[in-house]
Amino acid sequence: MNTVAERLDYLLKHVRVTQVELAKRLNVNQQAISRVCTGYTKNSKLILPICQELGANPTWVLSGEGEPFIQRHSKRHTIELPMITWAQALDWESVANSLETSDFSEYWAVSAKVVSENSYVLRVRGDAMESHGTRNVPEGAVIVVEPTSEYQSGDLVIAKLSNAKEAVFKQILVEGNQVYLKSFNSQYPLIPFDDGAEVVGVVKQAVMQFC
Repeated sequence: MNTVAERLDYLLKHVRVTQVELAKRLNVNQQAISRVCTGYTKNSKLILPICQELGANPTWVLSGEGEPFIQRHSKRHTIELPMITWAQALDWESVANSLETSDFSEYWAVSAKVVSENSYVLRVRGDAMESHGTRNVPEGAVIVVEPTSEYQSGDLVIAKLSNAKEAVFKQILVEGNQVYLKSFNSQYPLIPFDDGAEVVGVVKQAVMQFC
């Protein structure tokens, strides 16, 4: 990244903010943001406000020296995560890049120690993960998901099955060379994890709601 425009483009993609949304946040014309982000306008007075809004390091943006972001982890205790649909969970990375924060009707505050800013939350549907044992995730619970394809046997995961239109929430089990998706509710059978299946997220936390 040799130019200010390239570094600004990197920042926007990293924090998943569009030029349109950034303009709204700064209360400026979108064309003004575009001119800065494309390099058409140099030494713009907007550079500092943009950096402040994105949590970026102005020195890095202007010169490439130092780190891209200002470290504020000690002051930030929570992250606002969007509530997404089970269909969106199939390919969250692509979905997230095409949407703005205003496209989500609900956000949940989650400890920054639990997940990254790329995470999301889902509301559990159905009774497949309900049980009378110690591990019970009932319908209506909110689960916090870290997007990743890496897992260990016993993890609770969000999985993408062959030709599925929505993601599923299961426990993944590895037994020798066999991998299965298991429901806590014994009325549901084990699902073989075939070649077309894919783990797209690992559940980090479940939040129960009591009415």
